[in-house]
Amino acid sequence: MPNVSPDELRGIARVAGLRLLDEDVEPVTLQYNALVQALASLDGRDLTDVAPLPVLRHPASAPESPPRAGSPPPPPPAGESAQPLAYKTIAELGRMLRAREISSAELTEEYLARVDRLDGGLRSYVTVTADLAREQARDADAALARGDAPGPLAGIPLAHKDEFFTKDILTTCGSRLLAEFVPDYDAAAIERMHAAGAVMLGKLNMTEWASPITWEFPYGQPRNPWSLDHDAGGSSTGSGVAVAAALCAGSVGEDTGGSIRRPASCNGVVGLRPSLGRVSAYGMFAGNWNQDTVGPLARSVEDCALLMQALAGYDPVAAGRALVSG
Repeated sequence: MPNVSPDELRGIARVAGLRLLDEDVEPVTLQYNALVQALASLDGRDLTDVAPLPVLRHPASAPESPPRAGSPPPPPPAGESAQPLAYKTIAELGRMLRAREISSAELTEEYLARVDRLDGGLRSYVTVTADLAREQARDADAALARGDAPGPLAGIPLAHKDEFFTKDILTTCGSRLLAEFVPDYDAAAIERMHAAGAVMLGKLNMTEWASPITWEFPYGQPRNPWSLDHDAGGSSTGSGVAVAAALCAGSVGEDTGGSIRRPASCNGVVGLRPSLGRVSAYGMFAGNWNQDTVGPLARSVEDCALLMQALAGYDPVAAGRALVSG
């Protein structure tokens, strides 16, 4: 397949609705042509006699073996991990909060201290909402003390992609054009997190306008916490970094063509792109209303399920506004 020219790439970008800066045209053209050539080489390979990978089955039960001198200590009881506090899963932190083994205020301060200590190098946050987080943590602790039977996210410190409107809080969508934009209402996903009793630590860095071709992050270059020189993925870049580095317990991101899944993969966490419409996108900067989905990033599959339970569901406000606008 012949290489595309820079002018042809500009045309592709226009059709796709992508914003392509003049200085990016040449390097992106080279990358595009290299990718097309690599994919074309796969088409010429004969895979007829290539055997599939064998299916590896887990044994029905683990073999018993007597303890040996110098062997590691036995695992902690079910439901309790040996992970440091900030790295524990949402499920375990929730159990600890409900058992009053720790307070949401203490947990929130743990994460805020880590953000203050580590995020100068990782740049996963655009805005840290420390005052709001402390207020929500106090409310969660009061609810726990009253025995109000809070849900699994009550008192859990989270942070969210800066693509979602947050009332009275800076919302940039990763762009300098919105460096002073402060919405007057919360996105549906943020409303649901607040209603679930979660604590919001802040808003997370992302590619500009959730574009896949951001070369320079206006609010600082996010870094992969496992290796600062490696890709951290995008467009929910800060969400992947912050969850992996235990700068929050979980996050709400957005995925059009991999914007949750790629940073989850790059940073070694779990990300879920739900089916379209499963979670309301009301109050989110959308690049494509027919593809954009709201979903969770966390450190376990169970945690993603807990976040999805709070996020998913019919949104009468968004449906009503769609009817009016239609």
